[in-house]
Parts: sequence; C-alpha cells; structure tokens
Amino acid sequence: MAAVYLIPTSRTGSSLSHTPSVYTAPPPYHGGQRSPPYDFHAMPRHAPSPMMEPFCYSPSLPPSVNPPWFASHPLVEPVIIHRSRQQPFPPPSPATSPEPERQMQSFAGLLRRAKRNDQATSLHPLLGMKPPPLLFDVRFPDTRLQVSRQWADAPELEPATGSRATFLRIVFEDCPWTINVCGVRGRPVTPADIFKALYQGLAQPMTNTEWSLADDTRRRAIHKANLKRRSAKVVGDVRRVDWLGKRTLFSCMRKCTSSSEIERRWLSTDDYQGEVWVVQFESNQQ
Repeated sequence: MAAVYLIPTSRTGSSLSHTPSVYTAPPPYHGGQRSPPYDFHAMPRHAPSPMMEPFCYSPSLPPSVNPPWFASHPLVEPVIIHRSRQQPFPPPSPATSPEPERQMQSFAGLLRRAKRNDQATSLHPLLGMKPPPLLFDVRFPDTRLQVSRQWADAPELEPATGSRATFLRIVFEDCPWTINVCGVRGRPVTPADIFKALYQGLAQPMTNTEWSLADDTRRRAIHKANLKRRSAKVVGDVRRVDWLGKRTLFSCMRKCTSSSEIERRWLSTDDYQGEVWVVQFESNQQ
C-alpha cells in the first residue's frame, strides 16, 4: 500500500494528497528514526537544497581549495577561490606571455667594438675607444673622473698599451709641449697613470716661451678660458690647460708613427726612442 503524505497549503481547512513516484527514494534512516518528509513547498526560497550541503569558505584555507563535492564530480572544472575580491589576479604565465629581453650592450660587446680599430688593439679600451666610455675634464683632478656603468668593474691598473711599456711620451694636437709618463716602480704604464700625468702636466704655469708661440687668436682664447676656469674678471695664473680653450674633455689617444709628425711636434731635439702617443680632446660645450 502506497504511503500518502499531507502537504499543507494556503487554503484554510483543506489539504492535498500527494502520491510519490515509483522512482522517488524513501526518506533515509538515521539512528533507527525515520527522517521527516521533504516538504519543498514549505521551505523558504532562500534555503539551500537538502540534497547538497552548502560550502562555506574559510579564510584559513589556502586560496586554491575546491568545494568538497569537486573530487567526486568528474565534469566540474577546478575553481580557484581568492581571499578577497579586491586582491588582483595572478600574473599571466611566462609560457603564454614571455617578457621581452632588454637590449643592453654588454662588456664583451664594448670590447669587440673597440677591437674593430687596429689602433685599439695595442691600446687599452679606456684610452682608444671613440666615443670614450669615460668623462674626464683635464681642468680638474683625475679623482673626479667618471666612468660609465658598463666599465665600473674594469680595473684602471691594467697596462695602457699592448707592449706593456714602462715609459711613454704624450704630445698634443696643437700644444707646444710634451708630457712623459712613467710606470710606478718599473711597472707598465696604466690608464690611471696617464690621467694623473695629464692633469699634473696641464696644471703647470705657462712659460714665456710657450706664450710667445701663441698668435693673437690663441691668446684671446687663452684669456677667455682663464676667466671661466677661475670664475674671475681679471686674467691671472695662466696655466697650460688654458691653451686648450673649450676643448678640455679627454677624447682618445693614437700612436704617433710618422717621423715627419714627430719632428713637427718638437720631438727631434732629443734622442728619445720610445713610444709617442697623441692625445685628442673634445669640446666641453660650456
């Protein structure tokens, strides 16, 4: 005999009979007691379905925890639960959106660019590269020399020339003097030795003989450079560096190999047989 359940309705004093379908399972037993029938009409609309237990997220769980019914359901995709709606989404996978590589010139690249010139193969890159990888104004001590970041770890105590010369002579494009550079304690001359010798040699007072070699145009340039260097209104304490005018930034060095050029640069008065290098300068744009 089929069981008959009475379902209350909104009508007063009336009831409706409901016969369950043959496919409807009977109410389960818990502790030998029959559970009350499922009254779907009497349940509030906001109440959860009795066939599925609601999943409550706990903040103590990791953000990738899935509901308890996920493991038993083969057709449900994984669900990632975030701790907060305001939390930003995780970044995309590098496999789908790789970060472009930065095009930075390496230290080895600078060396290759320096070795393209035959002159640079026998000279330290700090001295032979053009444009130079350093900023050196000969009006100021070599302690204010600034080297680019790519060369920050490059030691300045390496040999300046490929021949590892312990003594060399420096001349200038349009200056009537020479500077001799010696290595420390018989060691090869280094770029640091050359920078120090340039500042000390050009900081010497200008002699009357050197002043007499300057024409009127050169003397006006010397006066102007002297006033700017000293930040004064009267010319005084004229030094060799004033002869350079605005061209006081170190550019590069090149080897002097022609005998005619050596004679033209006032080098034929002695019996010097060592290496001779010509220093070139750039304008400081001031």
